[in-house]
Amino acid sequence: MKSKEIGLLLFALLLLFAVGCFNKPPKVPQIVSVPESTYTRATATVLVSTTDPNKNKIYYIMDWGDGVIDTFPSGEEEEPYLSGETVAVYHTYEKWSPPDQPHFKTYEVKAAAKDDKGKIQKNFSDPVTIKVVYNDEPNRPNIWLRREMGGINTRQIFYATAIDPQGDSVAIHFSFFKANDWTNFRASGDTFFSEGVFENAGVQRIWAIAKDKKGSQSVRSETLQFTTIDEGYVLKTFYPETRPDEGETDTTGIHSSPAIVSIGGVEYIFIGSEAGKAHIVKTSDMKQVAYTYPDVEMAYDELPWGNSAAVNVSAGQWYIANDQGELYCLNTSNASKIWRYPNRPDTAFTDWDFTDAAFSGGYVYVVNRDADSLYVLSQSSGQKVGYFAGFGLTVAPTIAEQGNVYIGDDSG
Repeated sequence: MKSKEIGLLLFALLLLFAVGCFNKPPKVPQIVSVPESTYTRATATVLVSTTDPNKNKIYYIMDWGDGVIDTFPSGEEEEPYLSGETVAVYHTYEKWSPPDQPHFKTYEVKAAAKDDKGKIQKNFSDPVTIKVVYNDEPNRPNIWLRREMGGINTRQIFYATAIDPQGDSVAIHFSFFKANDWTNFRASGDTFFSEGVFENAGVQRIWAIAKDKKGSQSVRSETLQFTTIDEGYVLKTFYPETRPDEGETDTTGIHSSPAIVSIGGVEYIFIGSEAGKAHIVKTSDMKQVAYTYPDVEMAYDELPWGNSAAVNVSAGQWYIANDQGELYCLNTSNASKIWRYPNRPDTAFTDWDFTDAAFSGGYVYVVNRDADSLYVLSQSSGQKVGYFAGFGLTVAPTIAEQGNVYIGDDSG
């Protein structure tokens, strides 16, 4: 009799133990935060939280009030969340028809939960109201590539533009950005450019999305293919920029052949661009260390630098002419102007066509194609101290070791 009682007692204890260890669903969630209002095609962010009696991890289920019940509101590949953790969930309310009628609608948002063992809390939270205002999102962006192929771990430039129907400023998200990264806002219709760097060789699929100031997002652009290669590619690239226009810059073309010299054991490139900048660039990383604009009174009056630089390392000078007909002597350390020839005022530029310069013995030699003349300038002041007038002088001078100057003409 006693053994039977003991057996019944053990059975009861085991039953109680099993019931006590039974997996229970998470508690009914709380909606911690919800925006008072949002716009159609904008991402609404809601914060939710709950706990699980068994300390299991938790997934959330959202009823957004517009007919959508979302079982992965934080993303399709989301991982379960810790019990008690406050979690951000996201939703985009679509536009309705007829457009802007009514101007806004209200929806009731509710949350439920399940644990990572599959146990569902079937009761939803108390509803919270969100106001959704009708708004037309930007048009589908137009994107294009600077080139269709480039090397791994190199900066590649991609372009996009988008127009907002209301004229709102827009921002762009490129496919190679992090999830929530966007460009700065710019005027509707402006051109955006951004750099992408890819670590692996293969085909990269590039697309873009636009959003306006209200947060309404466009549909995705067409997808372009960009191929990254791991051999036979450009190692590094320097992109010269234009003068800032309302705080924004764009890339521009190179307008002269580079001069490459070593100064103090560091190798530099001296080059002119189409937008009127003369650049000093370090070859090790292709980063600009200094630049200058032509010495003109009116901003944006500068013209491209039309020929290649000649660098006089011992004198700390480099010589380059621009399309306004001025030959500049610049400092090799900071690109500041030392002198220019013929140093005409803005209203009297000659537009002379200078060749590349040469230098020797304290003098600078350059051909003026328009005057069929070889000029000899003082290295220290830029003053003309001599010249040779020929016929059809069109090529740059060359100076031999003994100091002789060689130059050709087109007379045959």
